Amino acid sequence: MKKTRFVVFLVFLLLLTHDMPAQEEPEALRMEASFSGEQAQPGEVITLKLSFELPKGAVLPEKPSIKGLEELTVLSTKVVSGGIIAELIVDTLGTLYVPALTLAFTDADGKERLIITDPVQLTVTPSIESRADALHVRPIKGIMPVYGGLWRRWLPYFLVALTVLLVFGVWRAVIRRRRKEEQPVYSEPPDGVALKALDNLDRAGLFEKGEVKAYYFSLSEIVRRYMEGIRPFPACEWTTDEIAASVDRDEDRVVLKLLRESDMVKFADHSPTMAQKKEHWLQARQYVENTIRELKE
Repeated sequence: MKKTRFVVFLVFLLLLTHDMPAQEEPEALRMEASFSGEQAQPGEVITLKLSFELPKGAVLPEKPSIKGLEELTVLSTKVVSGGIIAELIVDTLGTLYVPALTLAFTDADGKERLIITDPVQLTVTPSIESRADALHVRPIKGIMPVYGGLWRRWLPYFLVALTVLLVFGVWRAVIRRRRKEEQPVYSEPPDGVALKALDNLDRAGLFEKGEVKAYYFSLSEIVRRYMEGIRPFPACEWTTDEIAASVDRDEDRVVLKLLRESDMVKFADHSPTMAQKKEHWLQARQYVENTIRELKE
């Protein structure tokens, strides 16, 4: 009799445990991803904002890790009120696509939970098209009547303006002549000079000696001087943004990423790793080799 009651009790416990609902995992929260503008140009730095609101008592990690940005060129991420701001480099010629992003946080009970976004994309427009759109065709005005004493009134102003233009023209000619005299004369083509300079820079070991900024100043100068030798604009004198507004070839747009990352090291105290240093050197050499083939074709 006791054995029968014990067996019935065990069966009751099994049925009760089987009917208990399993504890459900907390549902992931949603956050909104948005760009600072509706379109961008290749090589431009744009802002991606992740907007969300954490539950009461929840906290983010000290260094939040955003999964999904691995294939993009991220310059920096910063936690702000109401979300996180990430700065990206537009390194594509087509649409910039950002996949669904995931961010982990810890809730008030100490459990890890997730916040996710929907994919977003940004239209990338070539810089040459943006310059063409900026051109405005103005209607031709009618012929203005000329009165007898009008030219006497404006003659002094015309003479002053003409004098200023002449002085400016002479000054520009002197400056150009002086720069031309200061520029070294190479007995070999620009690609040979650039490749030799890259090899010498690599052998000098500036990066390994801790002279990181000096290394990237030299690397950027080699690329800019070579670009100036094969393109019709003064790349050594222009900023990276001015170069980005003037290039119209795929190879030049690709090397803009290297120039911008070099600027981050030179002027923003960015510290690249040894692997990134080697990758940047290879990008500069590949740019020279690719454009050699382009020029020979």
